[in-house]
Amino acid sequence: SVLAAVTDVGVAELTEVIAEEDPDAFEVTDLAFRWRHRAATAGEVAKVRDGFMLGYGSCSFTEPVADLVEMGIL
Repeated sequence: SVLAAVTDVGVAELTEVIAEEDPDAFEVTDLAFRWRHRAATAGEVAKVRDGFMLGYGSCSFTEPVADLVEMGIL
């Protein structure tokens, strides 16, 4: 998680991020990625994507896509 890489988020809170079902808890802008009170700047996200996060895996293709559609991201 980019939040784990750039903030002091702990395992318990990171678990909350992963389990979050409220799309309004997340915000993505040109300037930052936010989850509730935690944020990573666009520069931090880019740095993490370039050097840390190489991909995301899921046993299902349709479920994550359906979730993103339901949240209005796709």
